Amino acid sequence: MEKEKYNYIIRCFFWGSTGLILFLFLQYKYAFYFLYIEQLQLFPLTNDYFIQKLSTPGGLVSYLAEFITQFYSLPYVGASMTTILFLFGCFCMQKITNKLAPAFDSLIVATVPMVCFCLLQLDMNYRQEGTVAFILVLVFFYLFICLPHFYLRLTASVIIPVILFWLAGPTTTLFITGVVIWTLQKRPLREYWSLLSIPTWLMLSWLSCYQAWQSNIWESFIPNIYYTDLSQVSNLSFLYCAWISFPVSLFITVSIGRKIHIAHKRIIFFRLFELGIIFAGFWFISEKNQDTTLLANMEQDYYLRNKRWKDIISTFPAQKSNLQTINILNLALSNEGKLDQDLFKYPQRGGETLLSNWDERLSGAIAQADLHYMIGNIGAAQKYAYEGYILSPNGNPRLLKRLIDTNLIFGFYPVAEKYITILEQTCFYKKWAQEHRKYLNNDKMVESDSEYGHKRKALKENPDETVCLDFTRVLERLAANNPDNPIPLLYLTTFHLLNKDLTSFDHLYKKYYQTKIWPTLTIRQQEAVIAWYEDQRPNWPEKGISPETGQRYLALKDALQNHNLGNKAIASFEDTYWYYLLFKKE
Repeated sequence: MEKEKYNYIIRCFFWGSTGLILFLFLQYKYAFYFLYIEQLQLFPLTNDYFIQKLSTPGGLVSYLAEFITQFYSLPYVGASMTTILFLFGCFCMQKITNKLAPAFDSLIVATVPMVCFCLLQLDMNYRQEGTVAFILVLVFFYLFICLPHFYLRLTASVIIPVILFWLAGPTTTLFITGVVIWTLQKRPLREYWSLLSIPTWLMLSWLSCYQAWQSNIWESFIPNIYYTDLSQVSNLSFLYCAWISFPVSLFITVSIGRKIHIAHKRIIFFRLFELGIIFAGFWFISEKNQDTTLLANMEQDYYLRNKRWKDIISTFPAQKSNLQTINILNLALSNEGKLDQDLFKYPQRGGETLLSNWDERLSGAIAQADLHYMIGNIGAAQKYAYEGYILSPNGNPRLLKRLIDTNLIFGFYPVAEKYITILEQTCFYKKWAQEHRKYLNNDKMVESDSEYGHKRKALKENPDETVCLDFTRVLERLAANNPDNPIPLLYLTTFHLLNKDLTSFDHLYKKYYQTKIWPTLTIRQQEAVIAWYEDQRPNWPEKGISPETGQRYLALKDALQNHNLGNKAIASFEDTYWYYLLFKKE
């Protein structure tokens, strides 16, 4: 009795420590990952959707996985739910190993399969339903080996594959594998009748292919269905390793576990050793497979979604930057009024760092829809939101919200109402959708709204031009239609500066400078004017050049004439447009 109590305390310590460490690790490393993948599915809480899911093989685990994922929009829930799934799966696996070999009290053997599945959940191409399906297999397999009578087990060996096939899909293969391993280690020949589960599963696989539930019969045996990007061979192979770890753990338990007994006095040291091995392996594999650039992009995306401009600037991943991250950074700088001042403190490489072309990926469509919307290019924002929604295999509430925004601004109320109705069927977006019903068929309310009205105002004159593909033309019309919004003009002039296209800049300068659209010049615009009108120094004040900017240019010119290219005199001009114009490549 004392020994059982001692073992119970050690187990509680082991699983408590495991759960706490795993939660802290996931929350520290992957908090923004969970927040990002939540928006990649649209989960309607309707009876029709539930019935639709349940009408196909594997539909239940898919429904459960989506139900869990919707809560990832809440802080800490992603790490918590992943930890709970991990611990519950480990508990089921431990019960199985203890049933097969009571004296073999190794928790590491019971934990390895769930470690593999937990790591898979940190891959955005992996579908969480694979983990839910595996846990369901563990539950049914444990129930099977606990059945006390032969005829009950024989019946279960035929019925359980049918139930699992419909509820969990291809993971039924793991149950069949477990039954085979369990059967082969039993002595009575009559237990071999449990292998009837194999022809049952083969018939179900044929039926699945015949009914076109699967594209080919092999999909009923392999885990490819749980991975969306099959071109990622290395990550897909890890999914196969996770599947293989289950029969390997069972084989170790039935073949070696019965011959090993851990001394009572050494159990606590053995548990600590197991705990160290588990997390050392988990940490090593996760660090090796971790795409830090992708995680940084997800963090930036979260700040973009919530318009946290200061956080975007302060956490900008300079060493891991790409066109998309710089696009978002420049948007944040413009909204904070720092784009002109801090433009060249960051890696700018031509006009694409201000707004790049779409890379035809879903993540790019999400970013492009937000960028264009916040600049004021509503037509392009609607286009990218629609393109991204088409690319989303499970819907996308974030893009649906953007489609509602853009259609309300354009006045396409029937379309907006259709999208609002869809969002009203969800749990966490229902309130937002209901609040936006007040704008339907109400132009006055839209135009009085601080956000919608501001953006609609820019579309009043020649609205068709705001949907064209010429980015510079769109920005010019947006600036002309709504001079109160300085961002389109700032973006337009900065776009020409980064492309070193001073001819186009001068055309705009002559057309709009000292008008309501362009009343004054920023510092970088002054530097561009000096670069273009260098030989007209007496006219600089009339052209909007301040004495300080003029003096700084003369200081740079003096440093260049004295060939001080390698000293601090030149380096002090790195934040100027002149330095970018002379020394930076597009």
